[in-house]
Amino acid sequence: MLLFFSCSPVNTPAELPKIKLEELPKWTWPVIGDTTFKEQYEFNFRINPFYLQADFDKDGISDIAILIKEKKSGKTGLAILRNGHTQPSLFGAGQVGSYGGDDWAWLRTWKTETILPAGSGVQTAGDVLILFLQEKEQRVPWLFWDGRSWQWKAD
Repeated sequence: MLLFFSCSPVNTPAELPKIKLEELPKWTWPVIGDTTFKEQYEFNFRINPFYLQADFDKDGISDIAILIKEKKSGKTGLAILRNGHTQPSLFGAGQVGSYGGDDWAWLRTWKTETILPAGSGVQTAGDVLILFLQEKEQRVPWLFWDGRSWQWKAD
């Protein structure tokens, strides 16, 4: 008689990756390696990739958008670092009055676009972040730099 033993995996949560500062572009280190930033925020690995590089301000140099989570509240959002600037722009992650609300738990996935569809009515200075919601039939918001400030449009 043959006995078959099945191995059932133990349901343990997957361990989140540990990202070292050195794995991100060197120019981001002073901003996201800053003690104040590290005390308040951590990287959010809920979506892969957890960061995107694009030229948001059209200065010819790549910028970066990183998914983050506010440690105190657990609310998610993102930090956008424009290359050459010392302060990130924060959205969600506990930021009251932020585009998209103070918690971006609604974010399903994201991408960047350089060329927008005709008739979009959006004047951007550079690449645009396209944000996809959990509810697929809802309007898709865009976050973009207009040359002076960040703007939000739900299409």
